[in-house]
Amino acid sequence: ANIRELIQKIKSYNLEKEEFLKILTEIHILSYLVGREEEVKREMVGEGGEINLLEIEIFRKAYEKVLEQGIQQGIQQGIQQGIQQGIQKGKEEGLKEGLKEGLKEAIELDLISRFGRRAKRVIKKLKMIDDIEKLRELKREVIRARTLREFEKKLNHGK
Repeated sequence: ANIRELIQKIKSYNLEKEEFLKILTEIHILSYLVGREEEVKREMVGEGGEINLLEIEIFRKAYEKVLEQGIQQGIQQGIQQGIQQGIQKGKEEGLKEGLKEGLKEAIELDLISRFGRRAKRVIKKLKMIDDIEKLRELKREVIRARTLREFEKKLNHGK
């Protein structure tokens, strides 16, 4: 709505001067919240130039402080959430790495116990694998394989 029309409508209620100024002050405060403060100020000059500027300034400062506190709180919450997500992701990655290393070590021990020093060459290839499912498959295969060559074929080509 047009501010001038709104002020004229409020004037038509023949309010006491104090009540009229109070309403104008509230309009001014609301205009600050919606970004139309300057427009409202221009229309109010002469109409109620006595509006309580101190009250408006106190409101403005309080509003800005609350807004700043809200931003700070949002930043803090974002940081905390980021830290928690980072910790969780770190745990998950750590578990995956631990599982991979554990599988590799178990396969290596099985190869050495079954095939002795001849397994060294195959173990070098094994250490380059990062796929957990492939390592699980090789763990099963190291027990089934009758020869080192048979295991190596599975290592090189999969199923």
